[in-house]
Amino acid sequence: MLTLLQKHLRRLLAICLVAPLLAACDSAIYDEEGDCDIHYRLRFRFDHNLLFADAFNSQVTSVGVYAFDAETGLFAWQRLESGEALARSGYEMNLDGVEPGRYRLVAWCGLDNAHIGGKPESFTLPKLTPGVSTREELRCRLERETDPDGSHHSRGDLWNLFHGFPADDQWNEQVVEIIDPESLRADGQTVEYTVRLKKDTNRVRVILQQLSGEDIDAENFSYTIEAENGLMAHDNSLLPETKITYHPHRVGSGIAGVGLPGLLSRDETPDGIKPVKVAVADLSIGRLVKDNPVTLTVYAPDGKVSARIPLVDYALLAAEGETFYKDGRPYAMGQQEYLDREDSYTLTFFLDRSKDWQAVRLQILSWRIVFNHIDIH
Repeated sequence: MLTLLQKHLRRLLAICLVAPLLAACDSAIYDEEGDCDIHYRLRFRFDHNLLFADAFNSQVTSVGVYAFDAETGLFAWQRLESGEALARSGYEMNLDGVEPGRYRLVAWCGLDNAHIGGKPESFTLPKLTPGVSTREELRCRLERETDPDGSHHSRGDLWNLFHGFPADDQWNEQVVEIIDPESLRADGQTVEYTVRLKKDTNRVRVILQQLSGEDIDAENFSYTIEAENGLMAHDNSLLPETKITYHPHRVGSGIAGVGLPGLLSRDETPDGIKPVKVAVADLSIGRLVKDNPVTLTVYAPDGKVSARIPLVDYALLAAEGETFYKDGRPYAMGQQEYLDREDSYTLTFFLDRSKDWQAVRLQILSWRIVFNHIDIH
């Protein structure tokens, strides 16, 4: 009874606050001028990246919005959209027709790629029942292969996945309130909420290169990334899950250059740089979270471990001491924020004449950090 009374009081308060602004719609003259209902729209923004630039239209292929009653926490409705409309500047989701109420929204974007095709979906959500399901049931799960021994594997190039909710510039959650259109009529008023997104998928490129100048056959090595990040909660936190072993979706060769004193060859260029064939492996993985172990392993042709590093630790080392800029001013960035903003990592492993790894170079955007003579097994 108290909850119902609170709802009526909130609605009455909203009516009292906006009523003085709405009188114009009662005029028969105004009615002839066109629509005077209140309209509700959701805008989407993905600027949570290292460039601080909105890349929603170029990166997001579909949007899914799931609404839960702000008082009861129960699932109320959902809106799903995909296709060319999302690529147009100024895209908004229309919430006209939604039942009046106060809602907490959760957005998962990138789950519907049927209009693009070419590969299976990478993530799935459970089916929710209106008035029954709760936000805790809205879990995003990585699709995976299960081997006979029960181990879980991901071998594909993942579709980009994004999570978000209506929030202000400081990421404070905003409750979406929709007023009964029969109770209030406005001067063509449009109420907009902005859904701010974070990207949950990452790309990792591994490059193997021998300092001796010898070629490396990419097919002779194997590469894995192991992490427990295949299940995410409604708030984008990682839930306890089985370990996922990620494998490359592409393995190939490339050409790089090495230049060492005494390394003479008829293949050298005039500047002393010799072109050599290097191994390249591309992996696509789920969300990286500080203190959640993620292990990158490179196996030699004989099956022995050539290199093994904690990927998250190395990624954070790249950000340590760097100065980030937002709107031309230095910007202080925490470790988890950095992991959420960055989505692409390139690691080059260098092999000496004894076939031992001597250095690792981590490249992120234009930054290069070299770790020399370290134990990476």
